[in-house]
Amino acid sequence: MRTEGASRIALRLFRPAFCALLYVIVTSVAVNTFLSRWGFRGEGETSYFQKLLTHTASRPYVFRVLTPAVINALSPLVPDRVVQAIVRVDEGREDPNWPTYSARKRFNWGKQSTAAHFLAYGIVFGTLLGTLLVLRRLTRDLAGASALFVDLAPAMACLFLPLTFGRGGYIYDFPELLFCSLCLFALLQRRWGLHYVCYGLACLNKEADVLLWVLFAALWARRMPWRSLLAHSALHGAIALPILVWERIAFAANPGFGVEFHLWDNLRFWFSIRPWVTFWDVYSPLLPAPRPFNVLVLFLAGILILRGWARKPPELRAAFLALSAVLAPLLLAFGFHDEVRNLSLVFPVFYLLACQGMLEMAGERIQPVALPVADSRDAGSRDAA
Repeated sequence: MRTEGASRIALRLFRPAFCALLYVIVTSVAVNTFLSRWGFRGEGETSYFQKLLTHTASRPYVFRVLTPAVINALSPLVPDRVVQAIVRVDEGREDPNWPTYSARKRFNWGKQSTAAHFLAYGIVFGTLLGTLLVLRRLTRDLAGASALFVDLAPAMACLFLPLTFGRGGYIYDFPELLFCSLCLFALLQRRWGLHYVCYGLACLNKEADVLLWVLFAALWARRMPWRSLLAHSALHGAIALPILVWERIAFAANPGFGVEFHLWDNLRFWFSIRPWVTFWDVYSPLLPAPRPFNVLVLFLAGILILRGWARKPPELRAAFLALSAVLAPLLLAFGFHDEVRNLSLVFPVFYLLACQGMLEMAGERIQPVALPVADSRDAGSRDAA
C-alpha cells in the first residue's frame, strides 16, 4: 500500500515538474537567441538600453515607459554586493578554470554589467515564461486537447518564436506578449478587472497596444448588448487616451517622430522576391531557417489556421481577421520590411487557432465551440434590445 501511495504521489508530481523544466528550457533557448542577436541594442543606437532607462531615447521608443520604469524602480533595491557576486560569477572570475560565458560580452551590454542589466534579463525571461503559462491555461479549454497536448503546445510555440526576431528586439517585446495573452484570457473568461489592469499596463509598455480594444470588440460585439459594448469601449478610451496624450507631451522634446514612416521602402521590399524566399541563421550559425514570410512558413501557418476553420469559434475567427486587417496596413506603413513582431497583438489568437488546426490534423474532430457569454442580465438586455 505504501508503495502504491508513493507511486501515485510520484506520478502526480511528474507532470508539473516536467512542464516546469520544459518551459524553463525552451524559454532559455528563445531568450538566448533573442539577446544573442539584439542584446539591449548596443551603445550609440537611438533606442539603446541606457537611453531607454533615462528617457532620452528617440521617439517613438521613448514612449515605451513601463519596462524601463520597473527596472529603474527595482535597481536601487538590489544590494551592490548581490550585483558584484552575480558579476563575478558571470565573468568567471571566482575560479580561473571557470569557462567565461559573459552575458555582458555575449549580449552586447556595453562596458559593464549593472543591476539594471540583470533585472532586464530577468524581466525578458520571466515575462516569456509567464506567457507560456498563460498559453497553457488557454490551451486547457480547447475541445479535444489531451493533457500531453496542453503541456507541449506552448513549448512548441516558444521554439518557433525566434523566427520573428529578424528585424529588431527590445526589452518591452516579451512583456507585450504576456499582456496580450493575459488580455485574451481575461476577455474569454469575462474577467474585466484583470483585462483592464493588463490593458493599461500594455498601453504603458507600448503605445500600439491601445489596439487591444479591437480584440475586445471582435470577441464581444455579437455577444454583448450595445449599451454595454459602448460603455466598455468608452472605458478603453478613458484608459488609453490619457496615456497617449501624456507620452506625447512628456517626450515632445526628444528627437525623432511619433511614428517611423517606411511605406515606400516597404512597398519595394514586398514587391520583390526577398521576403518570400529568404532564409537566415537565427538558431545557429550556418544552419538556415526560413524568415517569417517565407513561402514555407506561410504554407504551414495557413494550413494550421484554415484547417477546420468553419468549426473554430466564430469570435476567435473574427478577432484574428479584425486584428490582421488593422495590423497589416500599420506594418506596411510604419514597420520595417518583415518586422513581424509588430503583429504581436494577434499572436495569442493565432496560437489558439493554430492549436485547433493541429488537433484537426491529428484526427480530433473539433466541435463548434461557444465562448463564454455575458451574464444573464446582459443577455436579457440584449434580447430586449
